[in-house]
Amino acid sequence: MLSHPRSALLAGAFLLPLTAAGGYAAGAAQQPPQATRTVLAQAVDPPGAHGRTLALARVTIPPTRGSACIAIPASNSHTSRRAR
Repeated sequence: MLSHPRSALLAGAFLLPLTAAGGYAAGAAQQPPQATRTVLAQAVDPPGAHGRTLALARVTIPPTRGSACIAIPASNSHTSRRAR
């Protein structure tokens, strides 16, 4: 145990930045999940857009840590009904 306030202050001033640097390094080591992109179709130089590329892609975004996944049941409320 440190018996002098000055020694305690000096030890605290030394340990605080050391602890902060360790916490930052631990957080930086964990990379967030990355989104993946899958090309489904691609057209190079389509009519009316020469020099450009049109693409259709499926993007999958993984859930982030700590986020809740909610399943929403499908409803039939959008089905068409005959007018009376």
